Amino acid sequence: MRSIWKTASIWGVVGVGVAVLFMVGASLLRLLHPSPALDGLRQEIELFVWPTSFWLMATEGAGRAATIEIVVMAVLANFIVYFVVGMVLTAAWKLLKRIMAKSSPVDRSKSMI
Repeated sequence: MRSIWKTASIWGVVGVGVAVLFMVGASLLRLLHPSPALDGLRQEIELFVWPTSFWLMATEGAGRAATIEIVVMAVLANFIVYFVVGMVLTAAWKLLKRIMAKSSPVDRSKSMI
């Protein structure tokens, strides 16, 4: 059971990394090539890989401290989303491996070279 938690935690860290990289990449993209067409595409991709990014709409007109709190909350919420997805996928993968191992026993005495 420990490896499920470890794998899910890794997924959560990946979720935080995705959110942070997406924020940095989107900021650089806006600086280098401001385009309304790219903004629409960026928003669609952002909602897929960073599902909690819709909270960033609350930063409209907010002060500096409130904006930082909202962004941190959105990034940490992405950790939770990826953590849960990682836990479900890891548990499903382990269950599938167990079912496949029981359905087709492998003779371990013969080597497959």
